[in-house]
Amino acid sequence: IVIAAGFAASARLEKYRQWLDRMAANNCNYIRVWLGAKWCFGVQGTEPYHYDEDAAGLMDAVLRLCEKRGIAIKLCLGNKPDTYFGNNGGPFRQCRTRVDFLTKQDARIQWKAFLRYCVARYGASTAIMAWELWNEMDHQFGHRCVAAIIPWTEEMCRYLTSIDPHNHLVTNSTGSATKQFDLYGQPAVDFTQYHDYGGGRYPGRA
Repeated sequence: IVIAAGFAASARLEKYRQWLDRMAANNCNYIRVWLGAKWCFGVQGTEPYHYDEDAAGLMDAVLRLCEKRGIAIKLCLGNKPDTYFGNNGGPFRQCRTRVDFLTKQDARIQWKAFLRYCVARYGASTAIMAWELWNEMDHQFGHRCVAAIIPWTEEMCRYLTSIDPHNHLVTNSTGSATKQFDLYGQPAVDFTQYHDYGGGRYPGRA
């Protein structure tokens, strides 16, 4: 579910209320929401280790709507990596490239802080079904980053599991350009999430 951040919070919440009411009336019980994107919720702030409290509060309200309607949410925490980079005005000041984001120690520490914030703020909600690290990470980061995506995913999934007292499932997602069986088979990845738009297979995999 996506709605542009330019709308006032009250209008956005009302739109979610309408959608969720219709879903509940039709026995739908699951949605997937992008949390970090500025044009969706935009909880990730523009300053290091600072988060948008207005956006986070809107997510609080949407979770309450879901709880009352018995609708589960998978929170997708990141997308569009370039918007995070310091040279683009983003909060990860030490990052200038996608490889930086995945491999620099400071960047991994900063992303873990965001994970910790999300777990602390939203983890107690009965509507949370799972944490998803990134939307279609292979597509967003590109083929040159495939090797780095796998250990990054394992590290972040392990970290989420270690800090979440409610034991939610953890995962990452890939798009139809690749099928990363090495990623899906990582011990800390609880389930596979592959978005199939009719694409091919990851080179070298069966």
